[in-house]
Amino acid sequence: MWWLLEQTKFEDQQLFEQFPKVLLSKLLMMIYLWLTDLSRRQTANTMKSNNNLMCRVFRRLEEVCSIEIEKKRILPFSGRCLIKCNESKFNHKAKYNRGRREPDIWVFGLLSCDTRPAKGYFKVVKRRDCATLLPILAKCLLPGREVHTDDKGAYDRMEQHLPNHVTRHSNCSCR
Repeated sequence: MWWLLEQTKFEDQQLFEQFPKVLLSKLLMMIYLWLTDLSRRQTANTMKSNNNLMCRVFRRLEEVCSIEIEKKRILPFSGRCLIKCNESKFNHKAKYNRGRREPDIWVFGLLSCDTRPAKGYFKVVKRRDCATLLPILAKCLLPGREVHTDDKGAYDRMEQHLPNHVTRHSNCSCR
């Protein structure tokens, strides 16, 4: 939240200027409720406000976050740090089994546990093979980083391709 307020306070006054009829205290409360992952409808009910206004505020907050993420591109994880990497599948099932099923979406992510808040890098990938994941790891990791992975086949022989130390989840007790 601090970088959101910092960004809107100094660089881009448009967030507050877009909603001139909304009290600042009410707008800040909406931002707080957005940060707590309250739904738009629940926030509108809590604030006793219009649902359309809530949708516009939430959409603008999401835009500000997207712009901030684009500005602060990933730099290679540096220093002595522990990196955890994994891939997850996201798919949205059609309601009542109607319509075409959407293709599965795989997201590969790296997370550095040595900073607070933790820094991460996530990328949508079509395949989870070694040829796809190794260039992402090479881009994000500096030599000598300790990488914790699951016991997936794509990470086999990673030590040969990248100068990083690889520890598998099955061999360590990291949580």
